[in-house]
Amino acid sequence: MNSFSKQMYRWMVDLFPIHRSIMGPGFKNSLNYLKKINPDMKFLDFPSGKKVFDWVIPEEWHIFNSYISDKNGKKHAEFKKNNLHIVSHSIPVNKIINRKNLFKKIHIDSSSDIAIPYITSFYEKNWGFCMSKKQKNALKGNEFKVLIDSKFVKGHLRIGEIFIKGRKKNEIFFSTYLCHPSLANNELSGPVVQSALIKKIKKKNKKKNF
Repeated sequence: MNSFSKQMYRWMVDLFPIHRSIMGPGFKNSLNYLKKINPDMKFLDFPSGKKVFDWVIPEEWHIFNSYISDKNGKKHAEFKKNNLHIVSHSIPVNKIINRKNLFKKIHIDSSSDIAIPYITSFYEKNWGFCMSKKQKNALKGNEFKVLIDSKFVKGHLRIGEIFIKGRKKNEIFFSTYLCHPSLANNELSGPVVQSALIKKIKKKNKKKNF
């Protein structure tokens, strides 16, 4: 692994733990990180409630903590230990729930004993947890406390943009996504590779002005 590859890997390591959704502080923090790699990045902000074609930009979702607690006080599906445990955009919840109703709100990947699925509820007011099959099977008892400390606020959808001017009028457009947490092969490989590509293109452009 050469020095540039090691640098890209470091970007992945730094960005991976940040919890991201389509809008919210984690997404903006991640864009700020990418801007440090390529400081000429500019931000475009679009407010909640703005209609863009057939889509209305939603509110920002802020998540602070979430977990399932059994009768002994042991916490399960704890957000602070793994941010995949919460269904993205879950509404605030603080209540006691029985086993049957709780299990209706738990999502698993039935094809794996250890995988935690990623589930979203962007456009429906709902809530839920994501666990591995093994973790769900470990839940004992018939009564549980559910806590989801979250809120929705008017905010902005933020886009990062970099324009590299060349000699020709033809335009090549590169696009990538950053809106999911803990999904290295999807939401981090793209931004990291694109950040590296931008640095390489700018370096070559200075020499050849293509």
